[in-house]
Amino acid sequence: MAIIDEKRGRRIAQSIYGLPVKGTAGLLVDAHRLGLLMDLRDTLLALKGAGYFLSDQVIEAACTAAQGHG
Repeated sequence: MAIIDEKRGRRIAQSIYGLPVKGTAGLLVDAHRLGLLMDLRDTLLALKGAGYFLSDQVIEAACTAAQGHG
């Protein structure tokens, strides 16, 4: 698996190399599901507040995904 946040990099890794990819939000969803991260939304908002680009749609999708699995 490749951990890539940049859109073009994800596309290349998937289409050319056939790699499954995951971004930071997906990694944090996994950590939340495993009980390693208690407050996913606050963590994502803190990253955004620190200047890390996360759209509101990505934050909402991550929180929804985390709720849907355990």
